Amino acid sequence: KVDDGVLYTAEDITPRKLLEQVQARSLALLQQSEAVAVMGSWEYDLESRKFSWSDGLYHLFELPVGKAVELQFFLDAVLDDDRPAAAKLVRTLTTGAAGFDTTLRLRVGDAVKTVRFKAMPIPDAPGTPERVLGVCLDVSDVQRLEAENLALKLDRHKELLLAILQAQENERRRLGEVLHNGLGQILYATKLHLDQMDTPALRALPVLGSLHQQTGRLLANAMHQTRTLAHELVPTSLADFGLAAAVCDVCRDLSTPELRVVCHVWGEELPLPQ
Repeated sequence: KVDDGVLYTAEDITPRKLLEQVQARSLALLQQSEAVAVMGSWEYDLESRKFSWSDGLYHLFELPVGKAVELQFFLDAVLDDDRPAAAKLVRTLTTGAAGFDTTLRLRVGDAVKTVRFKAMPIPDAPGTPERVLGVCLDVSDVQRLEAENLALKLDRHKELLLAILQAQENERRRLGEVLHNGLGQILYATKLHLDQMDTPALRALPVLGSLHQQTGRLLANAMHQTRTLAHELVPTSLADFGLAAAVCDVCRDLSTPELRVVCHVWGEELPLPQ
């Protein structure tokens, strides 16, 4: 009121109201995004040592929204194995010297959550940073799925390895049978025919007699090597008497007068897979 009149002033606050509406929509979108992503954001003021959380971060750690929190919360909630990493994170955060990207396992209620911490110092002016902005992301389900995926891959690799080993064993068994029942029998039949040639008339010719004896020795050596190779491919003691007997058999073969190999077996032997 001025004397006998009234003075009115008016201000157009449309831009400010529009900006407030945009900020409100952005805040709502941020809160929805945090809820969907199971994450939360925070800000740490290096000068006042004040720690500010978003609503999503309170929900992530199952705390009442607006409750005062300190950095000690992370040290109290972290698992013992991750405590050194948590202490390093707190030291880095309080100094604001650098950003960090760390994963910690924290006790939240009756559960254990795996949380990824990512932060970056923000300077308000050129020079020393005055605050640190960061986010916390719950990656428990991601790690669980990765562990299950790794276990599945290991099972598949194990099945593939067992299939390869089984194929190798089948091929070794086939080759052993070919050597024993095929080539071995041919060599044995050849030796029988060669023995039939050992007559007085042959012994009367020294050159032929010596050649006959040399051929017999070579043939016997070939038969011995064939039996040895067939036995190495498919040890009969392994199939007939089990693993313990086969190992003892190998030790006896490796034993020499200079190096004596003695085999002792303890425990109950499990049946070999067919």
